[in-house]
Amino acid sequence: MPGSVFLEGAAAHLRGQLDGDTFHALTVQHAFRYVLDVYHRLPGGESAVEFFQLQRGRRRSLVLTDALLGLTPDQRTQLAAEVEARWTLVEHAWSQRTGALIRSPTYDDATGELVLVPWRHQTRVPLTPLRPALSGYQKGHCFYCYAPIDTTSGAACHVDHVFPWVLGYRLQNTDLNAVWNLVLACTDCNSGKGGKLPAQRFVERLHRRNSYLIDSHHPLRAALIQDTGATPKARWAFLTSLETFALDNRPHRWNGRPEHAPVF
Repeated sequence: MPGSVFLEGAAAHLRGQLDGDTFHALTVQHAFRYVLDVYHRLPGGESAVEFFQLQRGRRRSLVLTDALLGLTPDQRTQLAAEVEARWTLVEHAWSQRTGALIRSPTYDDATGELVLVPWRHQTRVPLTPLRPALSGYQKGHCFYCYAPIDTTSGAACHVDHVFPWVLGYRLQNTDLNAVWNLVLACTDCNSGKGGKLPAQRFVERLHRRNSYLIDSHHPLRAALIQDTGATPKARWAFLTSLETFALDNRPHRWNGRPEHAPVF
């Protein structure tokens, strides 16, 4: 929440003005105070469908509604996978005592653990464990062509870097492995795009996606703001500056494939 005690404390901790033990105590007391209040908040207003209701007063409780029973089996499976993926991100951030959500989540095949990779040490690593955390916005469709994809299948659903990963070695302070640059793509789009920068309409689509997640109070909201900017204007300036840099280094663009009807 803007101006909250927790976020102000997190900022102070990152600046070195608040020690770890004090920030830990502040997190326990304040970090989750507003989670349930904003759960149904979407860009443009509150959702018309409520999956739970908060009963306040002396005996506070949370009551699940019948809307939860209306989810299809596929939606329930997707929800469980997304919850698990988001919780893994949060737990790892705590274990690293970063005071902020993960900026560069990657997966270590040897240990089976999610790990942090600083921008200066970027390596090509599998990002498939992040599929569930990225899937909610795309509604089971490819970011580029809107074709339906099976988000549980590594063979059919790829985590793609919108700004090509290969540019990372030429950048000094921008992590292309961070969530702001990751989307889900079908096999045809992923292989067709390769290491090219996509057409500008896809950069605009990425900007809308990131702003949507921020406005929806997505669990990765803080990381997205930290990486790309606090306002839509700042986020667009960030992307267009990267676009200029990318074109200077890799001038060939990928124009995409024939697109299905938009679903997000």
